[in-house]
Amino acid sequence: MQQIVGGAAGAKESDVYHCPDCDKRYWNRISLTRHRRYECGVAPQFMCTLCSRSKFWISDQHDNYLELSGRGPPFSCYQCGRLYSHKCNLKRHLRLECGVDPKFKCNFCKKLFKHRHHLNDHYKTQHDADIVS
Repeated sequence: MQQIVGGAAGAKESDVYHCPDCDKRYWNRISLTRHRRYECGVAPQFMCTLCSRSKFWISDQHDNYLELSGRGPPFSCYQCGRLYSHKCNLKRHLRLECGVDPKFKCNFCKKLFKHRHHLNDHYKTQHDADIVS
């Protein structure tokens, strides 16, 4: 049984568009036209430079996949130049670290930290003290 691409509920077999070259079937003429123009009997026209996958077209969805997987282009901080593979990490860096004065101070040696967990690690390793809440 041949699979029909992109079906609609209640559609009849007579509503299907057949590709004369490979017998793939589509529910709408636009999909068949795209298939015949870009896919049928044609090697993939695009190569993703980041993941090396051959594709018939490069879509925004593929770009989103690359960003979420960390294989996309690095995101650079415009203030300090640090690179991040995920946009959310760059946003966190800009919000909490870059150009922000340290908020947490060691009570023993007065060293400053931008993150509470770094201060807690400092207490444990440098002063053999308990974690500060």
